[in-house]
Amino acid sequence: MNINSGVYAVILNENKEVLMIHRTDHDLWEIPGGKWEENETPWQAAIREVEEETGLKVEVKKLVSLGSRPERQDLVFTFLCEIIGGEMKYTREADNIQYFSFENIPPNTAPSKLERIKDALENKDKCFLRDISQSVKTEDFVEENKL
Repeated sequence: MNINSGVYAVILNENKEVLMIHRTDHDLWEIPGGKWEENETPWQAAIREVEEETGLKVEVKKLVSLGSRPERQDLVFTFLCEIIGGEMKYTREADNIQYFSFENIPPNTAPSKLERIKDALENKDKCFLRDISQSVKTEDFVEENKL
């Protein structure tokens, strides 16, 4: 079995605003994340992706949700993370980095990322298990909206 995997980090400030990046390759806002690579755990991948995309060092606090798209063997991990160091900077993947309240998240944010953020904001003590078969993939959202 060949599993396709992704990891995402939800980082909240003291006002419960979420840290988002604006991608350099599309007019798209999203939470930091990407592929889980060989020889690393999903939580190590989330830490690496945040640093690559924002310059920030984070610590994983908990698993917020685990999504599965069985027909494609996709697994998507979303972690709640806390900043422990580094300096916020633009990177080859992010040309803007900002905090947004949930109500003010830009409209050019994929629905799947909104669901992950919502889970992090609502989640108290449990991990959400999601069948994401019907979720719009980010790539499809970009194409449909010509971003």
